Amino acid sequence: MGMRPPLPEWPDVEKLRGKLEEVGWEDGKKYGLKEHMLIETIIYDKVFDEAFERINKNALEDLTPAEKLEVLNQVKNLLNNAAEETLLEYLKYGINVTVKREKRAYILIDYENIENNTFIYAHELKFPGSPENSKPDFTLLVNGIPLAVIEVEPSTEIGSVDRGIDQIRMYEQRSPDLFRYIQIGVAYADRKRFTPTYPNRTRERRIIPPQPWKVKKRADGKTITEEDIHDLLKPKTLLEIIRWCTFFRERGGRKDKIVARYNQFEATKKALQRINEYLSGGIKKSGLIWHWQGSGKTYTMFFIANKFFEERFERNPLIFFIVDRRELQRQLNEFLKGLKAPRFKSYLKTIGNVEELKKVITWIKRSEYREGIIARGIYVTLIQKFRRKDFEDLLETLATEYLDHLRENELETYEQIIEKLEKLPPDEKKEELVKLGGINKREILLLIDEAHRSQYGLLASVMKNVFPNAMRFAFTGTPVFRFEGKNTFLEFAYPPKEYYLDVYFIGDSIDDGFTLPLTYDVVQEGEPFLEGVKILLKDEDIKKYIAEWLEISEAGGGSVADDVETILETEEGVPEVSEPLIARSDIMHHLNNVKVFLTNKRRLEKLAEYIASRIEDDTEGFKFKAMVVAANRRACVILKRLLDEKLLETYGPKYGEEVRKWTEVVMTYDQDDRGEILSYKEELIRRRGKRDTDEINLDIQTEFKEKDNPKILIVTDMLITGFDAPKLKVMYLDKPLYEHRLLQATARVNRPYDDGITKKRMGLIVDSVGLLKYLRESLRTYELIAQGDIVQDLQENLLRKVEERFEDFKKTLRDTKEALKYLKVNGHKLGIDIDHLKELIEIDKIAAQGLLADIKEKLKTLALFWDRAEAQRAMQLMNETIQQFKALGSHRGKMLYCLDVQIIAYIYGSLLQYIRGERMPKQFWEGLIEIIHEKTLVEDFRRIVTTTVTNEDLENMLTSLREVRASRLVPEKTVADAYRMLRALLEELPQNPVYREIYERIERVRKDWIDRNIDTMTFLNTLIDFIEYKLRYDKRVEAIPLEERIAETVKTLITQKYGIEASINLSNFRKELSRAAAAPRITQTHKRRIRTALLKDLIADLRGRIQTSELVKLAEEL
Repeated sequence: MGMRPPLPEWPDVEKLRGKLEEVGWEDGKKYGLKEHMLIETIIYDKVFDEAFERINKNALEDLTPAEKLEVLNQVKNLLNNAAEETLLEYLKYGINVTVKREKRAYILIDYENIENNTFIYAHELKFPGSPENSKPDFTLLVNGIPLAVIEVEPSTEIGSVDRGIDQIRMYEQRSPDLFRYIQIGVAYADRKRFTPTYPNRTRERRIIPPQPWKVKKRADGKTITEEDIHDLLKPKTLLEIIRWCTFFRERGGRKDKIVARYNQFEATKKALQRINEYLSGGIKKSGLIWHWQGSGKTYTMFFIANKFFEERFERNPLIFFIVDRRELQRQLNEFLKGLKAPRFKSYLKTIGNVEELKKVITWIKRSEYREGIIARGIYVTLIQKFRRKDFEDLLETLATEYLDHLRENELETYEQIIEKLEKLPPDEKKEELVKLGGINKREILLLIDEAHRSQYGLLASVMKNVFPNAMRFAFTGTPVFRFEGKNTFLEFAYPPKEYYLDVYFIGDSIDDGFTLPLTYDVVQEGEPFLEGVKILLKDEDIKKYIAEWLEISEAGGGSVADDVETILETEEGVPEVSEPLIARSDIMHHLNNVKVFLTNKRRLEKLAEYIASRIEDDTEGFKFKAMVVAANRRACVILKRLLDEKLLETYGPKYGEEVRKWTEVVMTYDQDDRGEILSYKEELIRRRGKRDTDEINLDIQTEFKEKDNPKILIVTDMLITGFDAPKLKVMYLDKPLYEHRLLQATARVNRPYDDGITKKRMGLIVDSVGLLKYLRESLRTYELIAQGDIVQDLQENLLRKVEERFEDFKKTLRDTKEALKYLKVNGHKLGIDIDHLKELIEIDKIAAQGLLADIKEKLKTLALFWDRAEAQRAMQLMNETIQQFKALGSHRGKMLYCLDVQIIAYIYGSLLQYIRGERMPKQFWEGLIEIIHEKTLVEDFRRIVTTTVTNEDLENMLTSLREVRASRLVPEKTVADAYRMLRALLEELPQNPVYREIYERIERVRKDWIDRNIDTMTFLNTLIDFIEYKLRYDKRVEAIPLEERIAETVKTLITQKYGIEASINLSNFRKELSRAAAAPRITQTHKRRIRTALLKDLIADLRGRIQTSELVKLAEEL
């Protein structure tokens, strides 16, 4: 009989055999394992028995031979009858058996001493199966237990890896008993891939994408990632994967198995190394895990948490999963509860409210100094529960409790602390008490999801004060880094030496098949459906928007990505105020125009028609689903109605009434909703039969993921981040998103989907705004950071130490308080004692309100002298204090100075109001709440300073002024109020030349009064004259047509400016005004013609009385 001809994969078989021996596996032939040998018992007893006694030497040494045999038989019996989930637990933690009337634990694998195990590979062993036995090309056995199989296919044959995976899937069906033990299968072919394995008794078709295994190496000064399945097959790596990164889970009523991907495994190793170094006395206690969307960050968080909890169990570890949205909390809870991790889950609890969190914190703090309290647990909580006022009070209370304990038990320590506290000023004493109340324990792990969003403000500052020594690991696919106050690298990494603990970006994710490539389609103007309607924003609009916003917004710690939401959703007009705290007015006005454009109904109608015309092709005949991202909530409602109409018109004949179920809106709703949004909310509640809109939104999301309908979600503020629906293929993007928000949104459509019939091969973005180049720029920036190519730029621009910023802030705050306390302008004592007001706010709200009213009067007076050096310095210091506070991010000290900054922000904003004479815009108060996270007091402030001035108020003021003039006693406060009121009304229409002329004159008079060139009575008489003049002018023009009103304004200005009472016809001017008013829009040509016509009329009527050059100048101004 001749020799067997070599198989095509034989060179690969021999290569693998050599690699296995190289990494530490012995040939099974040495242990009696021959090719085609049938292992009836699955476990190879000869090796198992010997290894079991060796690795359990201490637990067996006091037993007789008969007792040892009894233990061995019990262990084998338990293994033979264990379900795969239980068997995995046995492999990890060992088995408890009864011997000598006591329970003893026996391990199957010695994880602590790897060399103590026996690692064997065997070629073509057979295992029992039906209808045929299974014969994997290679089986890897640890201590006689088969844990992995490898199927070899020719590496020269393209696509042979699929055949290898199919073979493993067939073994799972044939030999379920074997696959109770086998944890992973490897296809060693043209590509090397591994897959989780477990019994397939129902012989269903399994679609589990195989995964590559890669390692990072240094080459040419850079870190590169290369495939290396042999690294996975190293005994140490394989055992780490099985012990720490392999779990069963229940999901949707079905069982499956998770095994860490290489990026998750690598991040877990690095995180645990950082943890171990810190708990051994190291300094670094944070780390940024920068993994792209869809790369399984939740799994990585769990792997880190579980290993830390198990390894540190005896030191009573504590873990907090920190999220910032209820939907993320729900998703995380579902994931964790589905896992087969009994001990971990027995300690898992979701914190429901602030009081519950406070109880947990109190319990942990007391465990540090009281006997009998064991604080060990795993918690899921929203960061929003770390409210400043609650926890500032709690930490002081816990400090008092701790001091009471010391007084009773460690008197000397107590006296030393009290002596130190008594020497400190109030602010520093409070700071020290907060430190005493904080939890000193190091074995606390904070795992922070979506860390680019909510870790840079007061909530995070509170969390740091509660857990000053906790370890913090941040997870995000899109770190933020453009501005000081929000910088993920500064917050969680250690630049310039370390910008991230681990990185896994888009290219890696797509190469590995964990996410899909995106196709980006920009709507083209002039397409048939869009004819006659402008759809895209002009490129210069977007350029101007981004450039101006970055310049203005970042100076104040803002973000083009984060702040756009406020403007698009704001229903009120955009404020004029230009100071940094309140409004970046130029860009807000520009963006307001963008909002008007994006929400134009005619434009949205054409866009709906366009989407309806292509969605069937985009979704491959509705096999996949779509999302429309609208500019704001009102646009969502409009688009919903228009899209329903166009879809029914286009697809009704083919799909019938079902088309009416295709669309749903998922968005937030407010109590003060009105108009179209309120009408839609009421309709939604009736249609859905429940009033809780949060529940309705959740129902819609679930239906979108699990049912045929809806097929299209319309969103604006929800689901564009953190929403995973693999069937979602298409995003119609009609909202300006930038930086991390743009990347997060586009990642919604990149999730793989394959049900064995339909396979998604790409995600599609259809852009009707025009953001492609900015998407590319954002991606390129992130890629360069990930590769380390722009580290120098980051070092130069972003890495000012936060401690330096904190010291600067404290100094500026001291200077500001000092300047305000002793403020004196033009002989007026206008001092404001911030510390006294703060004390009253905390102990006596009524007295505080009275003091605030006094401060209000001082600010009104100060507003008259706003351009004096003393006032300018105070305003500059207040603004600098606010900006520095914002730039502190989540520094621990931020929590302690919150009320100081809130008061200063109120004073500064109120002063600006009195200077500019107008009601504070909504954005000011929202910004103040955002900085301080304290709504109650802000509402009190809002009530004190909110005013609306009308001509009726001005008439009442005029009456009062006449009475004051008659009495000859003129309080400066009355003059200040009159000046402020008149100025407020003039600034409502700054483009009106009559108003502008009055404004300029009263400003000149005000300065003369301040400089004491005129007395108070003269100033009063001037104000009365101009108030009367304005009121007469307003009455003359209020009821006449627009063209007549403009002409009358011109005549009034000439009389006012030149003292000429003349009959001016302005016939040419009126004619051009009428033409412009009738046009669809006013162009530069209209403006030029109006200017020319006005000049003709002025020269014809006024030549000889006013110089021609002056008339030309007047026409240009008007």
